[in-house]
Amino acid sequence: MSFATEVKNELCFLDYSDNDVIVLLSGFVRNNYSIVDGCLVLSTENAKIARFLFSMFKRIYDVDIVINQGSMNNFKKKSSYNVVISGSTSRNGNVEYYYSLDNVTFTRGSSVTVSSTSTVYAYAIDTKNQKSDVVSKTVTIGTPQTGTVSSTYYCSKTNTYQSSSTCSYSYSASKTSTPGCSNSDYEVINGYCYQVEASYYEQSSYCNSSCNSSNRDDSPLGMYRCVYGTYIWTGYHCAIAQSAADTTVISYSCPNGGTLSNTTCTGATYTATTKYKCSVSNAYYDTNAAATTACENYCSTGSYYNSKCYKLG
Repeated sequence: MSFATEVKNELCFLDYSDNDVIVLLSGFVRNNYSIVDGCLVLSTENAKIARFLFSMFKRIYDVDIVINQGSMNNFKKKSSYNVVISGSTSRNGNVEYYYSLDNVTFTRGSSVTVSSTSTVYAYAIDTKNQKSDVVSKTVTIGTPQTGTVSSTYYCSKTNTYQSSSTCSYSYSASKTSTPGCSNSDYEVINGYCYQVEASYYEQSSYCNSSCNSSNRDDSPLGMYRCVYGTYIWTGYHCAIAQSAADTTVISYSCPNGGTLSNTTCTGATYTATTKYKCSVSNAYYDTNAAATTACENYCSTGSYYNSKCYKLG
């Protein structure tokens, strides 16, 4: 006996979980199967493996399975074993169905007609006279509704519907940080805190001359420069750099409109989207035509068919 045969024989007598069996069968089928007359055929020269396959398939699957023994078509004159799986009892073909409304008298057929809410019982018998369990389903029959369609407005930012075409919303204000001066009497100019004098000039040339600000672009501390603005009066003023900007000023604004309240912009507006509402379903639609179609013969449960609402449950 070869080492491979010893290993195969040993594997046939180990304990396996259902998941382990499925993995083993999958691997064997993948490498050793053929389809003959609609049946799955697994071939092996090892009788123990054939019996293992037989018992494991019966354990996991509800199938019809047999083992056929033959001889190999070679000079070894060895026996071969074909494990033939013909399918589950639900696939034997020519299955007949039986229905009942009282679970007592069953009628053969592929459909059943009911006119009011009923419980339907059914079972199947195949060509091998194997009968399935009786199953039951309740068919609920209701009357469809037809509603009316009305227009409304949808506000996407707040996910709400309303009667007005103008939507209002709030959002976080835009934050801006700028250099500042801890001394409120100073003005920030090019990153420096300047003390602005009260005197002013209508022309920059007079201011420049008075302030002696020819080197003002360097903005050294203690140097005067001429600035334009409204401090006491509007005009050109002499200013002296006292220190570099020593604090940060935080400000908020509302770029998309609205009123600033602390760090929130309130009362910003935009135009709503027109929607159409079906009164019986309370659902919203993009077009009047879609809402009208959905509002006709509406079933709150089940599906519409032949003027009725049917629900199978």
